This record gives sequence, structure tokens and C-alpha cells, in this order.
Amino acid sequence: MSRTVQLKTSTAYSILDSVCALLLVLCPFLQHYQGIMVDSRATVLLILAPYLMLRLWQNNRVMWTPLIPLVLYSVCKILDNGTGVAELGREGLMCLVFLAAISGVIDFKAFTRAWITVAVIGSVLIMVQYVCYYLLDFHLQLVPTQLFLEGSDQWMGLAETGKISILGNPTKTYRPSSIFMEPSHMALYCVPAQLMLLFSPGVTWRRFALAAVLTVGVLASTSGLGIVLCMGLWFIYLAIFCGEGMENKPILFIKGFTIPEREFKGIS
Repeated sequence: MSRTVQLKTSTAYSILDSVCALLLVLCPFLQHYQGIMVDSRATVLLILAPYLMLRLWQNNRVMWTPLIPLVLYSVCKILDNGTGVAELGREGLMCLVFLAAISGVIDFKAFTRAWITVAVIGSVLIMVQYVCYYLLDFHLQLVPTQLFLEGSDQWMGLAETGKISILGNPTKTYRPSSIFMEPSHMALYCVPAQLMLLFSPGVTWRRFALAAVLTVGVLASTSGLGIVLCMGLWFIYLAIFCGEGMENKPILFIKGFTIPEREFKGIS
């Protein structure tokens, strides 16, 4: 009986860990939207805090030392921006999440899988925005601007039209940003996902294809920083895996963006 109860508890924790990882992945989006405590990100972290503290209490090894630099940074940030209850609570929640991450409490595998999934969805949706704009003659707005925090006006025009810069100036170039606030935000979210896909152990053709989708998404965002980082990752990847004895690795040649025919042998 006790063994059965233990297995059920383990399964429940595994599911909760996955939900926790998904919510943490969405936090970069939620920080720009209204919430009960400062913003939606702080609200989600406040909800997750009891569970994270429970997992830390269950963990035998809690790593406090790496937390010291973040605590010092948070103290300096609070002293510079103000010492209100909201600011103290937000910084405390961020320290709690960092402590949970470095202590191995957060399911890193579920976290990376969710991060990559969201990035791929965003990359596909920006291509859908281009199709809607150039073929169907309308801008597909994917960002709920009515939920923005006060002071987010610089992003509203871009999200609603795709042709207004964050400075409020109309532009001739169509620059959608999918589900992100602006193109640079999309790049900063997708490039780490591409890094995880290309440089994690055991690259497969599926992961290689997802990395290519992210590349197209970043290029479509027209973010200068994103394009430089994205191309830099490909060059590093090619430099590592294009040596002798690596014929079975998925290789995308920059020249012509073509894959040698021999690489398709045995690929299902």
C-alpha cells in the first residue's frame, strides 16, 4: 500500500513540475501584461512560490552560495528604484526561482522542451503574419494590447499595425513580431532555443529542422541583433561538425543552403 501511495505522489509531482516549467517559460511574455501583483509574471511567480519552497524543502542539496551575486544585485536594484513592497516581493520571487533552478528543483528537460515549443510556434506564426499581410492585405495582430501595463505605449503601435517603430514613427517596412512585443524580443527568445537544439547532445534531423524553422522566424523578424546571433550559431555549428569523420551529422552548407544527397541516406 505504501509503495502505491509513493508512486502516485511521484507521478503527481512530475505533472506539477511540468506545469511549473511551462509557466516559467511564459514569464518573459507575462512581465509586460497587467497582473494582481505588479505584473502577470510576478502574479504567476507568487502562485508558484509555495510549490517551489516545498520542492526546496524536499531537496537534500540546496545551493545557497551561487545565490549571493543575485541577492546583491537585487539589493542594489531596490535601492536604486525604490523600496516598496511590490519591488521587494518581485525581487524576492526572482531569487526564489533562481535558487530552485540551481538546486535542481525545476525540471530542466520540461523547461527546455516548453521553451523550444513556444519559440517554434512564434516562428511559424510570424510567417502566417506575412502571408496575411502580403496575400490577404491585413495585419494579423497576435498581441493583446488591451492588457498592456501602463507605459507600454511604445509597443502598442507596432503590435497593432506592424509598421510603427517603438519610437512611434511610421515605417515603410512591414515588421511583425508574432506573439512577442517587438522583433528584438522575438530574437532574444528564439536564439537560445536554437542554441539548445543545435548544441545539445545527440542532434537529430527533427531538432535540426526545428532549428531551421527558428532561423527563418528570426530572419523574418528583421531583428539585426537576432540575425547576427542566429548566423553566428550556424557558423559555430558548421565549424564544429563539418570536420572529418562527421559525415553522419546533419550538415547545412551555407553556400546555396543545400544539403548533400549522401546525408539523406538512411534518414526516415
